[in-house]
Amino acid sequence: MGEQRPSMDLPKLRGDSWQGSRKGLTIEAKAEGLFNEMIYRLNQEQFDRAWTLPGDERYRYFLSKIGDLAEVWTLKGPDGFVFFATDEEGQCKCFPFWPHPDHAAALAVDMWADCEPERIDLYSFLANWLPGMKRDRMKVAVFPTPLGTSIIVEPETLMEDLNGDYTRFK
Repeated sequence: MGEQRPSMDLPKLRGDSWQGSRKGLTIEAKAEGLFNEMIYRLNQEQFDRAWTLPGDERYRYFLSKIGDLAEVWTLKGPDGFVFFATDEEGQCKCFPFWPHPDHAAALAVDMWADCEPERIDLYSFLANWLPGMKRDRMKVAVFPTPLGTSIIVEPETLMEDLNGDYTRFK
């Protein structure tokens, strides 16, 4: 697993447009089926710190947060969910995912300006999304940053890691 820069440029961070909306960590929970929908706000320091983590640490942070909150976030626009190619030929397609809607929203600019964060519960992510991505030969872009870097992994690798196989990190 390595950090890769996609061949196309990802959107840039929205500047400080989020400042003031994160005044500490606030958690609200409501029951929704078998899962709890967790809505929480990041303070500016938490938001900024996550972007600066090295690739392996950002990957572990992603695993920890989506495991704790039982949800993952992506971007969805009028034409459906966003994806991008990591090679010039467009053969290696990736779906981007983030652990928090603010991180996803920060990349909803430029070509993704008409997109909004979309919540996916962890059960659907594991039962439908990852197997479907494997079948369609797509990859997972874990926690893309405003600088255009992302951790690119195979769907089955992410599924193993979410199921507790952290041997690659020991």
